[in-house]
Amino acid sequence: TTTTTSSSPSSTTTSAAAAATASQAVEVHGVGESAGVAAGLLVLRVDLLPSIVPTLDIPMAVSQLEALRERTLTRERAFLVHAKTWWREYTEVRPTNKDRLVPLFVRDDAGHSRPACAAVHVLNAGRLLASPRHAARFVSLLPFERAALVGNLSGENARAELWSNMHSILARGRGDAEDHALLLCGLLLGFGLEAYVCVGTKGVQRLAGGPVSAELHAWVMTCGALGEVVFWEPLTAERFVFQHAGGSPRRADEPMHPYRTISCVFNHERFYGNNQPSDSLQECWLDLKNEVLWKPLSPDVIAAAREITPLVAPPLQPAVGDADAMADNMEAQLRGMIDEHRLDRGLSTTWDEALSHCLLPALTAYETERTIGHSFGNEDFQHAIRRAIPTGHTFKAFPVHFNHRNLRKVFAALQASPVAADILHAKGDQVQHALRISVTLYPENCCAVWVMLAARYRSVL
Repeated sequence: TTTTTSSSPSSTTTSAAAAATASQAVEVHGVGESAGVAAGLLVLRVDLLPSIVPTLDIPMAVSQLEALRERTLTRERAFLVHAKTWWREYTEVRPTNKDRLVPLFVRDDAGHSRPACAAVHVLNAGRLLASPRHAARFVSLLPFERAALVGNLSGENARAELWSNMHSILARGRGDAEDHALLLCGLLLGFGLEAYVCVGTKGVQRLAGGPVSAELHAWVMTCGALGEVVFWEPLTAERFVFQHAGGSPRRADEPMHPYRTISCVFNHERFYGNNQPSDSLQECWLDLKNEVLWKPLSPDVIAAAREITPLVAPPLQPAVGDADAMADNMEAQLRGMIDEHRLDRGLSTTWDEALSHCLLPALTAYETERTIGHSFGNEDFQHAIRRAIPTGHTFKAFPVHFNHRNLRKVFAALQASPVAADILHAKGDQVQHALRISVTLYPENCCAVWVMLAARYRSVL
């Protein structure tokens, strides 16, 4: 298959002289707010080798396509009628329900409106992700990118509500909170968990010490067979226990979730609207089987609606490259940048290789804690550092995490941190520096990069 692109108009359809050659020009539109604007033409040419005698009955094919379109329109109308009836009943039960965030339909990045349940796909990661915790870590490493409204007509916090399809999310390698929630929910469903996308609000503190305001947000919820309910934050991979088995609330020593309200939950098979007097999570029961508290959408109608957009979830692509080789190369380059930076200040640099090696267990523990929520090996690291630092010397270290391998940004972050800047500019008696970088690769070429810069020197009174 040969593909060429063109930004100027051309014939929409042409046929080559040979029966086994055909071309088609497709108008390509923008994404998000520009979905209605033509970006150019994509010209596709297909050559079939060897040439074969056409056996397709053209009238029959046209008839089949027309029947397929009619069946699709029938399902769309059926879902729309059911959704209108559901919404009317939902708002009649309690007038305040009409103000809740219940997206029966969502708009994708191509500008198409589709049932919310059709946006969720079950994703089987195979051996690329070892557990649901690793899946959450992978999703959190995708950069956050909010789709802003063109012109910002609705104020400084305006945003375009787009629920991208899986192909777009993985191709871009970034997305909004909704995109992260869709991807994480699909992966957790692939691991056999009962997972739902939650739509509601969370508390956000825009300025340090300032007020906490509510912001529209999407996250993921999993429900256990014994009544356990856990919230998963797709942007950070944090897990918050809402209630334990048997319905007992979270313990006081467990972290508190940041979410304020919950309006609806859904996955590829179910949709539930919060029908309780208050949508505040402090007053809600998350018993989805109770149809008085959570109004369900018909599963049969949802199943039929999913066939309207029968996109197959794309398989995750494995990471390309050697993580250890990447870390060694980044270390060598970053050391060179630090050497040059200190030399410009009239300072020489001596690297302590043994101390650099001692830093690696700490970086491994940091990544493990981000992934599974528990740390290990801290005592071993402390013992190793005490043995490596001579009596009378001071030790300083600064760990930092990145989801990219851009060394210019890494070095800029080190310079911007007061602690790291002190280490970069350390001077005195017997000053030696240490540097260790750890790279963990995830599918779709996502990476978790940990950098620790350290220095030891003799304390001078």
